[in-house]
Amino acid sequence: MIGFLALFIFNFYLIKNDKNIIIDYDNAYLKINKITSFLEKNSILRVPLFNENCENIIKNQECENIILSNPELEPTSTQQFVVQNFLNENIDVKVYNDNWIKFADTTDMYITSEVAEIDLSSISKESINLFERYRSFYLDFFDQYRSNFVQSKFIANTERLGSEVNIVSETIKNKKIISKKFYNEENEIAQLLSSPIVN
Repeated sequence: MIGFLALFIFNFYLIKNDKNIIIDYDNAYLKINKITSFLEKNSILRVPLFNENCENIIKNQECENIILSNPELEPTSTQQFVVQNFLNENIDVKVYNDNWIKFADTTDMYITSEVAEIDLSSISKESINLFERYRSFYLDFFDQYRSNFVQSKFIANTERLGSEVNIVSETIKNKKIISKKFYNEENEIAQLLSSPIVN
């Protein structure tokens, strides 16, 4: 019992002084800056536009000038960059263009080599010993306590996650990074960072 109490006090101290949330936020902020910087430099294109008036004219000075479209985000290089660099990361990456069309979403992508097959008949039916039960109970209790502590610490700065389109619209309109804390679908607090890709 004394060991359990000492372990509990030690873990309580670890939870109170846990800097992982701040470290995770800083890492996510660096990653979103990396994504934004890469896409601004490598995935913004100006597409040549076809002038329909020049179709039957052989020589015309206006027809020799190439007219380019407004700068646009190119979907193929965007998707390729996100898949190659952020598919197996602990953050969800979603990239939208100015028209709110989603070009990349790591929550919808998966690697086919990660599919596993389990033979249910080979699972052992051995009973779990007392130590394993204690260990399982303690880890579940510790995880629940940590989750409650984190929620109580950040509850004042959170809101329900609404539509992603509203956040995308706000980011495009304000042209600055948006940082908010939301409750996700599992009622867990999630950090959301949204950064504009400036043409």
